[in-house]
Amino acid sequence: MKLANPKWAEGWGRTGSFPSDTATLFFGLATVILMENWSLGMLGFLWVLVMIATPRVIFGWHYPSDIIGALVLGPGCVFLFSGTPYPRMLFARMLTLFENRMYFVHAALFLFLADAFNSFNSLRELGKTLVGMFQA
Repeated sequence: MKLANPKWAEGWGRTGSFPSDTATLFFGLATVILMENWSLGMLGFLWVLVMIATPRVIFGWHYPSDIIGALVLGPGCVFLFSGTPYPRMLFARMLTLFENRMYFVHAALFLFLADAFNSFNSLRELGKTLVGMFQA
């Protein structure tokens, strides 16, 4: 159910609906803040919920399940990455190796993110199918 339906939202394909990549990113960032300072982290989560997640559902860009998926995936990845010492150590070594050539790091990160976006088409289709089943 859409609470608001502005004209510019018509035709929005929801191609990358599940999970919300924007909400995943911001929930992950709030988790990083939470790990450093609990009070600011909780304030960050509240801000993400009010300013990022809720408007995406209200304007019809995402289903509530997309936001719940982002709430699980973003912090889950942060906790997994920070709790596992080997990937963190390997990542730190790679950044040290390329510290004078950060343009390589930026290019590699762009390629990784572009590939990751295109790799999960089947999961997006599964999410759309599941949402369609629950709406019927």
